[in-house]
Amino acid sequence: MTEVNINELKQARYMSLTSPPASPEAKRLVDSIIDIILNTEQRKRARQPSAAVAFKSAVGLIVGDLLIGLQTREVGWSYLSLSTAAFSDRPIGYKTFKPIVQAMETSGLIDVSLGRNSQAIDFGGGQKPVHSPSFATRFRPTATMATMALEAGIGDQAVSKHFPPQLPKQVIEVRAKSENTRGRKVKGKKLKFAHTVRG
Repeated sequence: MTEVNINELKQARYMSLTSPPASPEAKRLVDSIIDIILNTEQRKRARQPSAAVAFKSAVGLIVGDLLIGLQTREVGWSYLSLSTAAFSDRPIGYKTFKPIVQAMETSGLIDVSLGRNSQAIDFGGGQKPVHSPSFATRFRPTATMATMALEAGIGDQAVSKHFPPQLPKQVIEVRAKSENTRGRKVKGKKLKFAHTVRG
């Protein structure tokens, strides 16, 4: 676990887990990281073939996100909630993600800053303290992983070429209100929307 400046943690990038390795360089890097993870793990049995495929895919998506975070954020942190519900619509399940990042931390590939709750202000009423979620867990590649990426031919400015973000499989469509025509429901027409600049 790494304790860091709270202001650095606030600048973390969200991990969408949608950037798989696409180039030969990225695939070699992921294979090297998988070798390190396998040597760190304390498994009693080898993974079944289908689980091994899911494991390799998960490592690729995690590495891609972490390196993109390192490139796009000065502080290099990325965040993802470790609640099981947060993984319900992700390409990686919680039970796959958690041991991978634990092994990556143990082997010195990533720094981890655990998520934390914030305590509501106590105005002296003697009530039981109330806590609410504040920060999701943060992850950041160490110098070891950054060096491995550079040695694999993945420079700081080209990470997204090696790990290109994929479009989501489920998209939200904006449609007009459905109507009933002669007793039959007719889906509303697709609407165009204007892109706005986030403040």
